[in-house]
Amino acid sequence: MKYKTEDKINGYSVRVEVEWDNVIKKIRITGDFFAYPESVIEKIEEKLAGLSAEAWESSLLSRINDAIEEEKGRLVGISMMDISKLVKRAVS
Repeated sequence: MKYKTEDKINGYSVRVEVEWDNVIKKIRITGDFFAYPESVIEKIEEKLAGLSAEAWESSLLSRINDAIEEEKGRLVGISMMDISKLVKRAVS
């Protein structure tokens, strides 16, 4: 099933769309926030794909952090926790 949520965080619009069936099949994170390099969002989406409900709590923030570190990136206007909260909200 497809789920979607959106929020305004620190003045930035953030949207999360998730295809979910106890496993994240596909995820899309968009909005007017900034990520440097831009590929960091794609890497986060890639890392979260395949995440199951059973591994949820222990892995969500870890996978987001791994993606940011691998891309030597940073988020501006939002945090890893903000993304994590929106992903959880989208699938709940």
